[in-house]
This record gives sequence, structure tokens and C-alpha cells, in this order.
Amino acid sequence: LALTYAKGNQVVAEGVVSWTQNRAAKEAPFISFLLLDKDGKIIRDRRYITLQNWPASDKMKEQLGL
Repeated sequence: LALTYAKGNQVVAEGVVSWTQNRAAKEAPFISFLLLDKDGKIIRDRRYITLQNWPASDKMKEQLGL
């Protein structure tokens, strides 16, 4: 995680996912919007990632019609 923001029962988290593919280091930034219940448990998560380097993103885009 790079940055987090919180206000009331809402949290925003920004970060970078990293992995190795064919011996090459890869990474993709993401942002996640979380909604928490009164016990602090996540009840909704909306995550947005940059699909440019994401593994199998070409297949995912094709299935979604993007």
C-alpha cells in the first residue's frame, strides 16, 4: 500500500501489485474503495486496477468486451 484515506466508515487505499512473470518483474497500480460496517468489517469493495500489465488482462478485456 502506498496511501490510505479514511472518513467515517469509508476507506480508500492506493497501492501497487507486483509479481514475476517469465522471470520479469511486473507491477500495476490499483485503488480500492471500501465501505465498513459498524464492526469494522468490509461490506463493499470496489477495486480498480490498471490492466496494462495485469496477468491475462487481454483475455479479461476480451470477455468484458473492452
